[in-house]
Amino acid sequence: MTLPKIAANGGSPEKQRRIREASRAMFLSKGFENATIRDIARIAEVAQGTLFLYAATKRELLFMLYNDFLEQVTESCTAVPERQLSVVESLMQITLLHLQRYTDEIAIARLSLVSLNLYDNSREAERFAHIYGRTISLIEALLQRAIEKGELSQAFALRPIAGMIFTLLIELFKSYVRSDPPDIAESLREIHSQLSVIMRGLSATERAYLIQDPRLAEWLG
Repeated sequence: MTLPKIAANGGSPEKQRRIREASRAMFLSKGFENATIRDIARIAEVAQGTLFLYAATKRELLFMLYNDFLEQVTESCTAVPERQLSVVESLMQITLLHLQRYTDEIAIARLSLVSLNLYDNSREAERFAHIYGRTISLIEALLQRAIEKGELSQAFALRPIAGMIFTLLIELFKSYVRSDPPDIAESLREIHSQLSVIMRGLSATERAYLIQDPRLAEWLG
């Protein structure tokens, strides 16, 4: 897991680990509004001034936790192209990896969506933009590979299409986190339907839609 730049500039990874664990414990037990920097510093066994080396605000601490699991799932997604799946199944696998991780971190994800502006000027906002920039690049690479395999026609510039697919994924994840209870199968069916519309616009062949994973095939009906 990539640490924020401040840690690389003199912060202690051990202190950062304790701050992360203390932040998680306080947010989950007290909620974002009632958790305090003082309590987080006390549980992490660091001075408040030391804590500010890692995050300028309580809000940035929550953002740090949110970025941590996004970074982990993004790293997992980089292995998807190696599996030589159809473009639709590759995108579905990326979606599934995210949904599974959001499920594991549902409490932090829900707090983050309520409390965070994901596009501010903080260090963690920059980290967020970098993480999702990697996902857009991955989607673009999958589209390019699909063109080379004859699954798609190259009718449009790929970066805007990748950005469009990414936007659909973000909205899907937000909807998923808000659901009670979240339903992975329903979310996968929704994104599959939306991807099918995009694929038709790219003149996708039948190979582009091939689903080999029996779990996905069952969930998609």
